[in-house]
Amino acid sequence: KLWKSILPDKPFPLWMRALHIEDRTLFVHGSLSRSVFHEIGGNVTRLDEEVATWLAGTGIKPPWIGRGDGPVWSRLYSDNGSDEHPDCEELSRLLDELNVDRMVVGHTVKRNGITSICDGKAWRIDVGLSRTESRAGKIGASEVLEIVDGSRVEVLNTETKLKSWLPTNRYGGQQQS
Repeated sequence: KLWKSILPDKPFPLWMRALHIEDRTLFVHGSLSRSVFHEIGGNVTRLDEEVATWLAGTGIKPPWIGRGDGPVWSRLYSDNGSDEHPDCEELSRLLDELNVDRMVVGHTVKRNGITSICDGKAWRIDVGLSRTESRAGKIGASEVLEIVDGSRVEVLNTETKLKSWLPTNRYGGQQQS
């Protein structure tokens, strides 16, 4: 409904997704819990379609969309609790069920840059690019996660927006095969 109110003559953008799987990687805004995954019958396409039709104004609001364990708001693998006590076994089971190697999440700013937990199975990439969120946003520095051929994962960064992207290994174990 919001999209139609902003651009009533334009179709809903197909690039807006609740989650996406590519190169053996699950990309999701918050996190995906096994409980929501099983609630939707283990079908991520269904989850994505439910969100897309609701956002387009042609479907009903999914019951899990606003919940703390849903893919939009969950911080299951990104908050401070996940740093201290990550449930790596639960994450491994979910990734196995999805037939992927890792989950990439945003939603929770990591002011010190991109980090991972559970031996690179969960990557937290929200580095707070807005000026209100972090030093990176204020000075124009940034980081991105590069996944090469679905297997090698590398953090690329720049100290300022004027320098070129440089690989970094300051996080330890970032370059994986």
